[in-house]
Amino acid sequence: YVQAVQGGIFTIKTNEHDEQVELEMTACYAYGHQKQIEKIVKPGEGLVGQVYLSQKTLQLDNIPNDYPKITSGLGDALPNHLLIVPLKLGDQVEGVIELASFSPFKEHEVEFVNRLGESIAATLLA
Repeated sequence: YVQAVQGGIFTIKTNEHDEQVELEMTACYAYGHQKQIEKIVKPGEGLVGQVYLSQKTLQLDNIPNDYPKITSGLGDALPNHLLIVPLKLGDQVEGVIELASFSPFKEHEVEFVNRLGESIAATLLA
């Protein structure tokens, strides 16, 4: 629906050792390497962790060179646009969704993903 070519959903996980909150990638699409799939992010760490703490949507049009490439059977390419949205219902954040695209996200697409984030948060809370 939003022409994203890569994505990941990070949900809250409590670390058993020190009971600190972490964000664990629980679903992904088009990540090329297994080590990227098994990913834990701490609040405030990287863009996903920053969105979790700020509870605000982040849209970037200049993607850093170290961002994971989109991988397919034909090769790989660096996405140009990034949308990171908190999975938030009211003041409660249950995770973060990260989407990458080769073309800019349109305003209605950003609004769609924000509403989708609310729906996913409600599901996770239930």
